[in-house]
Amino acid sequence: MLMDEKGGAKAVDFSSDGHLVVCGNVRGELSIWSVENYGHMKTWMAHKRSAITCVKFSHDGKSVYSCGEDCKVIFWDWQTMSQQAMLSGHGTAVVSVEMSLDGSAMVSGDREGIIILWNTMSHEPDKIIAAHEGAVLGCSISPDGSMIASSGEDEHISIRDSATGKEILSLDDALDGKGLSIKFSFDGTRLQEILSLDDALDGKGLSIKFSFDGMRLQGCLVFDIPAHEGKVLDCSWSGDSRQLLSVGADGRVRLWDSASGAEICAANFAEGLGDIETGGFLRGDISLKGATMVGCTSKGHLILWDIHKEFLRCPEGQMLYQLLASMPLSKAKEMYAPLQAACPLIMNVQDSQGWTVLMHAVADSNSEITKLITSSLKPKQPVLGLTASPVSLSSSHGWTHPGHQQGVGEASFASFQASGPPFKDSTLSWLLAGLWPSSRHNQVAPYPVSEVSSSKKDRGKKAAVQSPAATTKGAVLIGPNALAIALNAANPDCISSLLDAILEEKVTSGSYAAVTASIPEIALRYPDLCHRFLTGLPLLDLGEMEIPSSIASQGTIVRGSTSYTSYKEMWHEALELDTVPKGAMVVMQASMIPLPYATDLGNGTFLQKLLESDVPVQTYSSDTVRAIIDYKWKKFAKRKIYTKALVYLSFIAVFTAFAILFAADDPYLSLEEIASDSQGQASIALSVIIFCFGLYYLALEMMQMMELGPSMYCSSFWNALDVVSYW
Repeated sequence: MLMDEKGGAKAVDFSSDGHLVVCGNVRGELSIWSVENYGHMKTWMAHKRSAITCVKFSHDGKSVYSCGEDCKVIFWDWQTMSQQAMLSGHGTAVVSVEMSLDGSAMVSGDREGIIILWNTMSHEPDKIIAAHEGAVLGCSISPDGSMIASSGEDEHISIRDSATGKEILSLDDALDGKGLSIKFSFDGTRLQEILSLDDALDGKGLSIKFSFDGMRLQGCLVFDIPAHEGKVLDCSWSGDSRQLLSVGADGRVRLWDSASGAEICAANFAEGLGDIETGGFLRGDISLKGATMVGCTSKGHLILWDIHKEFLRCPEGQMLYQLLASMPLSKAKEMYAPLQAACPLIMNVQDSQGWTVLMHAVADSNSEITKLITSSLKPKQPVLGLTASPVSLSSSHGWTHPGHQQGVGEASFASFQASGPPFKDSTLSWLLAGLWPSSRHNQVAPYPVSEVSSSKKDRGKKAAVQSPAATTKGAVLIGPNALAIALNAANPDCISSLLDAILEEKVTSGSYAAVTASIPEIALRYPDLCHRFLTGLPLLDLGEMEIPSSIASQGTIVRGSTSYTSYKEMWHEALELDTVPKGAMVVMQASMIPLPYATDLGNGTFLQKLLESDVPVQTYSSDTVRAIIDYKWKKFAKRKIYTKALVYLSFIAVFTAFAILFAADDPYLSLEEIASDSQGQASIALSVIIFCFGLYYLALEMMQMMELGPSMYCSSFWNALDVVSYW
């Protein structure tokens, strides 16, 4: 503990090197503390008689900037405790402020809903934006300064173009509730949102929402984490964007893997400080290297937590696997049980490559240890992470801060890209599998990622998954993904154990995207395993709704959505657009397919690979696959097939008319003679139309060839014959 309750700590932040902490308190004072010796270094009055609401170090560590209830944003030279600049423009208390990584731009928000984008060189506003009706609760600027994210009391969450100030994306449909805090990841690809859901959950729960995919700018909910008992009050990204720290009103501090949403570490304050008193933590921050945490409590305490020492309590993934694999299974069980009791998160502890003990077990094709780990977890407790954030060697060592580390931004982005879904045409992430009769109560949970691909001729071969040791310095390692690793090892027993863990709801919500990506490969290599999994995968219950009987009579209704948290709003909107008489109301069950991105379009997608595999026909009658087929038929295939059928029938009609006219023409007439009467003119016009039809069908064939590749396309005799026929 650095400060007693008299200090009234209100806001905290680490310096980029992790050696210093700045703290702002309710009296308007700023303090600098040393992390290494836990010593107080400096204190000065920054905002007279006004509480400080936010304070942060500049990315070069030479300055701090703060905002407070006196409506000011101020830059300070912390070493001399002198003011460098004052940014005036807000008319009420400023609640949030953040600077871009290069230090060229800054964004701040106040309690009147105003967001100001500042030029940090001139200290003048570049943009003044009336962003919210009511107070701004949080604002963040992307690392490159191109986008601004904000949330407010009006429950509006938006992404704006910083150059124009115009909204380019709203997350209102993807998220449900007030955003208490909002922060871009350092790689700029994701956005963490803390939602206030007290009205919906009676104050008993609150989730961290990963709601923005910067690579696709589609605003889909990636996954959510039930993080704390009560409110989550603050979150912080590690510098490599691999980890996320959360603090809550329950007095707990928890560390999460940002790829899977699995908890990898939790602070144990009871041994040194005792339990944190009622009110918990107000603010928390994690050092860029992820080694230390600082938080301020509702009682004014300033507390440090050495995360690195906490990790040393548990053996890391590779060490633990080698230990378990070196002994008979009975001895391994005897050893693993007390280890798990002492360290409940041991299955998620990662080594220097980001791999867990489970990943090492499946990589070594050790089905016994794999089953030992998965069977030790209780069903319906989703704590196991099947994937983890990949490690980039170029950002593993010697990192000072993001703004001055060459290549860090690029490496971090590539790391997320390696672990993210390889989908080409994503317009939604979740498929809400419709409204079912209320007696149907099923439960599941959602899935992360691996880029595996194969065709029938490759069946039985290992997938091209790179091992950590095979990666050269500066390259991005394979995204740690247990399913992809098991496919690489070509061990069906390991894959079976992982799929069983998913069916028993032992895996985290963030782990389900990896399943969506891996299922096509599993279907091609192990169709019976895939059939057992898909037929056993139930739909995720979302809740009951009252639906007009006229609509309920249609049976199962399938819709796509960017989020499963806003399903009621989606259905109500659909009902309002329906002009059919509603009739009496009946209760139906809303459910969700727990496979995000399963309805994506393009070559190599879920349903296409399933059709190319040898899975039993009964697989297509499962709730999950049937809902996917129903959605894609109504949303895409139905319109496309009807359109193509209409075009083809038109072609037949035109060709028939041309054939009749052409048969009546004298073959010895010249073009001028044919065009001299109306019948000849009609023949010429129809021939031009037929030629255009031919170009259209030739273009379709060329597009199909480009998608499949010339070798695969020409492997079919009929495809080759089609191309020849056009010439």
